[in-house]
Amino acid sequence: MSGRIWRLWFHASELGEKDRSSGASCAIECRHYGGRYGEGDAGDPPSWCLDLARYVGTLLFKAGQAGQAVELRALFASIQTWGRVVIAAAVAVAVTGCHLVLDPDRYTSSPDDWDGGTDAASLPDDSGILTSAFRRPLTIAAGSGTAVPAGYSVHFNLDTSLLVADGKARPDGADFRIVRDRGGGSFEEIPRWMDDAGPGFADGNTTTWFVLPQALSAGEVVEDYYVYYGDPQAQAPPYGIADVFLLGTDFETGLAPWEANARGETVAVQSATTIGGARALRVAPGSTLGGGVHMDLDLPLTGVLFSQHLRQAQTGSSFASVRTIDRLWTAHDRDDWFTAQVRGWVELDGSNTMVECPTLVHPGVGIEWFQSYGVDVWHLVEVFYDPSANIMDGRVDGGPFQGPWPDWSQSGDPVRSLIMAGEGQNGVFFVDNYTVRLFVDPEPTMSVGAEETL
Repeated sequence: MSGRIWRLWFHASELGEKDRSSGASCAIECRHYGGRYGEGDAGDPPSWCLDLARYVGTLLFKAGQAGQAVELRALFASIQTWGRVVIAAAVAVAVTGCHLVLDPDRYTSSPDDWDGGTDAASLPDDSGILTSAFRRPLTIAAGSGTAVPAGYSVHFNLDTSLLVADGKARPDGADFRIVRDRGGGSFEEIPRWMDDAGPGFADGNTTTWFVLPQALSAGEVVEDYYVYYGDPQAQAPPYGIADVFLLGTDFETGLAPWEANARGETVAVQSATTIGGARALRVAPGSTLGGGVHMDLDLPLTGVLFSQHLRQAQTGSSFASVRTIDRLWTAHDRDDWFTAQVRGWVELDGSNTMVECPTLVHPGVGIEWFQSYGVDVWHLVEVFYDPSANIMDGRVDGGPFQGPWPDWSQSGDPVRSLIMAGEGQNGVFFVDNYTVRLFVDPEPTMSVGAEETL
């Protein structure tokens, strides 16, 4: 495939700067495949490239003045009015260190508008979407009797150690991207997160999560997703755990959106004890009931799965890793933890056992569902909560669910705050990779196809 690429290096305030040694902060890359190169001399970028470069540069410059980064989705939305030009790939979009690849949309009704007559049908379907050398198709199937709502978080596992060993992928996984084929020559990069609470990238069982933008009917199979890799120049993508779940916190950038309860606890985001990444949350609840952390949120009235990696430094102390409240934190009666305000409650109690605690039928009485939790051992604790069906369920380390247990939450009441807290028995607990996502049973399955060379 013949073509030409123009790469414009510039400072946000000096569009057209080409001297990389002078510290140019951004590169905008415009591509043209086949036919004539556009307006002007053969070696010059076409006018649409220069015009769009100026526009994007202005956005970056304004963001830099305000000390802000430009989010990928915001940049997508802001240039949709350009019509026949689409973003092909964008990584680390900010005023410093940004590299933006732009491609003309070759599947318009009038491709002659920009390229002087290139035949759109002669180009590969995914040319220019990412500067990747390889891809693999992903096939996603909903259960035969279970529909999957839009916004559902899905994952697949792949041996990435071989890709790295063969030089096909970067060791840090920066080029490992998810792309959706929207049909008609339109492609979309989907935010992804690689689970670091385990092998991570460049290992035999890398777990990658992303969100399905569309709903699936029961039994439906979709084959329009791909994982791309093989770009040695790729930079880390501008998204993470918060982009692929209803709630996703890995504490890599601090405590937010959690806040301390101000009930005598000691809370720290630290690096000495983690299961994934560089940091995890350490909570010493203290001797006051309810010492810990909280956040306000708004969960849908449907089934969701709370997931967190939890570790204790001792036995004899209780710590609720999931405590859902039907009102904002400031409106909750924090001196009474057994009122009808509490929608669901799961704790690692002082007897070294995971306990599900009913809040309406039998206040203060728990059902033990995982014994001998252990000291200084990380476990994956998952809790299914469905306010509309009025049930909860739980499992540890991917094992079978131990319920369900009905009548433990008030049907129809939404969750407005989420709390992790102790019961006044001191102790130290660690939490990492806390997520909340939509959940159906059975979950959709995903298979990874054979590698394709681009």
